[in-house]
Amino acid sequence: MGTKMGSGRLRDQYGERFNQGQPTWSGEKGGECLLGGVKQFGGHEVRELSTGGYELSKGGVVVGSFRSGRIDPDRVVFPLSHGTWLEVSDRGTREILSPEKAMLGGLIASDGGNHFYYRFDKRLGYRVSYYTTRFASEDIELMELFDGLSEAVYDKTPRHYGKEGMRKGYISSKEVFYDLNDLGVKTGPDEFHIPREHLDSTGKRAYLAGFFSGDGNISKSTNGFEIRVYSEHKEGLEEVRQTFLDLGFHPSEIRESIRQRESRVEIIHNFSIPVKEHRRFAAEIGSHRPSHIGRLKKMGELWVCNEPLGGIWV
Repeated sequence: MGTKMGSGRLRDQYGERFNQGQPTWSGEKGGECLLGGVKQFGGHEVRELSTGGYELSKGGVVVGSFRSGRIDPDRVVFPLSHGTWLEVSDRGTREILSPEKAMLGGLIASDGGNHFYYRFDKRLGYRVSYYTTRFASEDIELMELFDGLSEAVYDKTPRHYGKEGMRKGYISSKEVFYDLNDLGVKTGPDEFHIPREHLDSTGKRAYLAGFFSGDGNISKSTNGFEIRVYSEHKEGLEEVRQTFLDLGFHPSEIRESIRQRESRVEIIHNFSIPVKEHRRFAAEIGSHRPSHIGRLKKMGELWVCNEPLGGIWV
């Protein structure tokens, strides 16, 4: 990515990548709903209104109205706010994250943070001084990705600081902090949680793409290449592994390694993706880190008809 990705371009890329852009009523086979007609999902009814918009009811009682929606063969999705959608299906209702918000969560979980800071007031004692949601990377491409996702989800452009080498971007917003905190995206300096209950399969792929861009590694091996996912937080990495399992991948068991960093020793946890699933990984997950992209291209027959790898935007 050579240019900054704003929210408009990001939506176009999601339309190409996931066939999901701004939600709109499709009217396609399996989810047809004529003007004024009714579509049923379990105990819920969805009606397109002649005045525009859609009405959701249950048992004859209206439970919500929406200006726009998108219908799929087995569900209908209504946009709420800040990259959160309401999914209605035969299984019931739940709030799910848009691919943009899911990927943003993956980036922050890998190399970011979501914190609040205190200041001491002589009269009131310790008070919250400010809230910050941040991401750091040596790659300008990942910083631009963080900017684009933040704009698409929250309509906020992060501020940057740092010199050559490590770059840092942050958003100072109480609203953004609490929104991500409620999802448990980042629960400590190294601890994180994947809100899998709020991710459909598309959201899971987007989250993994964001996380792997920060805490993934592609290295040369005797068999060609090795794809590994790392983290100091074992519980969080177990959730990452489970998300791969949810999608039908077969990651290895989690292993441990020791890394010396300055004056302290760190225990790093990792698992790998089987070689036979590398092509699928490249097509469905991919990475935005430039060093990863170069190696994914070299994995043999992954570059088809000059089309970019499925998990990489250019």
